[in-house]
Amino acid sequence: MPDNKPAAYNVGPGYFGKMTASVSHELKNCLAIMNENNGLTQDLTAMALKGRPLDPERLNTVAERISIQIQRADRLLKQMNRFAHSSDRSQEQVDVDEAVTLAVNLGARLAANQRVDIQVEPFDAPLSLTTSFFGTLNLLWQTIEAVMSVMDGEDKVLTIRIFKDSDLPCVALNIPGPFLDTIDPALEKADVHYLCTCAGAALRVIPDNGQITLTFGNQ
Repeated sequence: MPDNKPAAYNVGPGYFGKMTASVSHELKNCLAIMNENNGLTQDLTAMALKGRPLDPERLNTVAERISIQIQRADRLLKQMNRFAHSSDRSQEQVDVDEAVTLAVNLGARLAANQRVDIQVEPFDAPLSLTTSFFGTLNLLWQTIEAVMSVMDGEDKVLTIRIFKDSDLPCVALNIPGPFLDTIDPALEKADVHYLCTCAGAALRVIPDNGQITLTFGNQ
């Protein structure tokens, strides 16, 4: 039986899987570092049992390293939990600053792998709209990923600015210099136009300025 679903049908599950894999990889790194430092603690304990004086400073350093990873893992789990519940309701009140921050944090490892530094400039007042939280996160990340795919150089900076235009929440993605000619195919490949329709957003590309703007609330 032929599959008549649109190409973007798989974008949702694909996005969920990619973010889950990325965060779980970071959690695995946390566990690996904690396990390594736990091994050092066991070594220090074994030496102390053999009569060697215990070095309090070294033990404290190991404890601090483990504490840092516990805090990191806790932060990752909270983000993952918020992401998992983003699909609980088809429509809800979405805080734009929170959505942008969560989308960026979830994909932080993927951005770092491409040597892209994402800098978020929040709005100076709360901005919210009623839409799909998961759909908004999906749209934001697919747009970010499309932009990153056409950025040149090694140490790249992507600035995301949140603002308001005619009382509508907007998110602007800016890179230094103009976009390459490949930005439109990259957006098409990521199904960004389809996701804009789903999230009630309008997409505007200004190639010469290296800017893409998403304006929400266009249902």
